[in-house]
Amino acid sequence: TLKGYQGALCPWDLVLVVSQLINANSEQSDSGGGEGDLASAENYGDPASNDDFSSPLSLPFSSDDSSADIETKFWKGYDALSNRSDGLKSGIDVALSVQRIIQSEVSQILERRRFVSSGSFRYSFLRQPQSPHLTEQPLVLARIAIFLQLILESQNTKRKPFIIIAPLRNSTYWRALAVTSPNDVNRFGMQFRLAATKAGAIVRQDTFHMACVDIPNGKEMDVIRYMHDTL
Repeated sequence: TLKGYQGALCPWDLVLVVSQLINANSEQSDSGGGEGDLASAENYGDPASNDDFSSPLSLPFSSDDSSADIETKFWKGYDALSNRSDGLKSGIDVALSVQRIIQSEVSQILERRRFVSSGSFRYSFLRQPQSPHLTEQPLVLARIAIFLQLILESQNTKRKPFIIIAPLRNSTYWRALAVTSPNDVNRFGMQFRLAATKAGAIVRQDTFHMACVDIPNGKEMDVIRYMHDTL
């Protein structure tokens, strides 16, 4: 139990805390903001340029990071695992703020029916997200998508792959993140990557259960239509 908080931290809590702390600390070093000041990030560049891809709004470790940068980020997260570290409390505060934003975004999507069931998958556009600097993070988009999957499944609807699409600030691209369902991992992921490639998208993250791409403005619905026609 951490002083000032009720209850004990579980492993999943620590995963969220360290992940968000890495982003927040990196943001501090990139923009000069205070520790945990997520709102200070206003300089995300065009995805077509690799110059800005080291921004933590994309991935904690990017292909442009030097080995020293990766090591620094790793040790910041590692130090936060100690109860004696001030970084742990900062990470908890950031993770709690992010969780409140995720819950609010999910509530608005459900209450206003801002999602579409398109055959074998569902999708939603975050056209005016509450915190654009957060919804550029693949981790945050993935948590929104999985949260929606779980809620819809609890309402006795079939669990389907989900695509979340959000605008990138100061850019002509949309960030799209797709999470699969347990029964449709390989085919959905393959078709999503193929659709993104055909639309001229840039693949940012590609794992077995999740993929993240940056789609040129005006091509976002082409990806959805291709997915609908081929699945």
